[in-house]
Amino acid sequence: MKVLIYGLNYAPELTGIGRYSGEMGPWLKDHGVDVRVVTTPPYYPHWKIAEGYSRYWFSKEVLDGVPVWRCPFYVPSKPTTVKRLIHLGSFAAVSFIALWRQAFWRPDWVFMVEPASMTIPGGLVFSKVVGAKSWLHIQDFEMEAMLGLSKELGGNSSGGKTSNEGRQGAAKKGKLLEWAKKTEAFLKRQFDRTSSISQVMMAKLGERGVPKEKISFFPNWVDIDFMSPGRPQRDFRKEWKVPEESTFVLYSGNIGKKQGLEMVLEVASDLQKQAAGAFTFIIVGEGAAKDDLVAEAKERELKNIQFHPLQPYEDLPDLLRSADIHLVIQKKGAADAVLPSKLTSILSVGGHSVITAEAETELGRLGRDFPGMVEVIEPEEPTALRDKLLELREDSNLTELNEQARQYAEDYLERDAVLGRVLKEMKEK
Repeated sequence: MKVLIYGLNYAPELTGIGRYSGEMGPWLKDHGVDVRVVTTPPYYPHWKIAEGYSRYWFSKEVLDGVPVWRCPFYVPSKPTTVKRLIHLGSFAAVSFIALWRQAFWRPDWVFMVEPASMTIPGGLVFSKVVGAKSWLHIQDFEMEAMLGLSKELGGNSSGGKTSNEGRQGAAKKGKLLEWAKKTEAFLKRQFDRTSSISQVMMAKLGERGVPKEKISFFPNWVDIDFMSPGRPQRDFRKEWKVPEESTFVLYSGNIGKKQGLEMVLEVASDLQKQAAGAFTFIIVGEGAAKDDLVAEAKERELKNIQFHPLQPYEDLPDLLRSADIHLVIQKKGAADAVLPSKLTSILSVGGHSVITAEAETELGRLGRDFPGMVEVIEPEEPTALRDKLLELREDSNLTELNEQARQYAEDYLERDAVLGRVLKEMKEK
């Protein structure tokens, strides 16, 4: 069987979608599948083309035995809604050329990953022409995540316009979004198979008219042997000089606008005054909002917070084992569209986590269905986060393994089981 993976992100990116697509390719190859990849040069989460890769020319390399074609495209250093649209559109246009280099190879499956949804029309056309089945895997409903969180295109940013002009602008935006959603829904219904990473996101596919029999549950997985509990060999607590009496609170991952990490700074400021020395906040990662957060922390003169770059992937288990409490932070409205991939690793090492999510989101349901495994609070509520951290600090189980979290990872998130189900469906279709 031949499978062409077609998506925006791939290895050697260490976070987000690139990590999962980058693990899927070699896993399929090791299980007898002939795999090829059409993607971009690595750029995420730094929003900068990685050293050794070109933004202007096509290139090819072989990673873990998998041939990977890289397409030149536009990467904004400071992404906005408009720049993201150009960014996604440039990949869709240029990668359409790279797709046709695979025509004579004649894949059995074209496995596409959203984002970017702009590649969907080209991918569908290619699949039909070469006689391949098409699979759309949705990691992120990007139309909602991008436009739903931004007001850049809305009437509120009308500047000197009259209120009537502002209302007209808002009405036009609403019509544009409605048209975009209908078009996106129509295209999703054309795939032979669709999948997503959560029950809530699968329900959204059903709302868009995708037949139930075409929808598969394909959660983000974890290597439970690699992401295992235990004492860290590389002790980040000592390395970063976290005081022994201080509770180590970790956020590791993308530092973007949708996370709303400004709330963490507000809580750190409150606790610096109310409980000096009791907490040390560590933020590890890169992203569009990092510079602003670092500047705000300096302005607030926060002594209980540190910022560090992404750590090597092989050290991630030790980083997670070193922390007492893990933060999974998102703004209101973001949790339904995006399921944070970092949570799978936290659960696998048996970590204690605080998650911000509305009650009926996938994360909210996780907290309700598995009480005690994770702590769920309302998004954008600094007081609730502060109180929860103070409560957990007094919990005698905080320094012990979260056995419920580890068991959940073993039962539902183990990599071979998840990818094995996907391969089985491909062979049966």
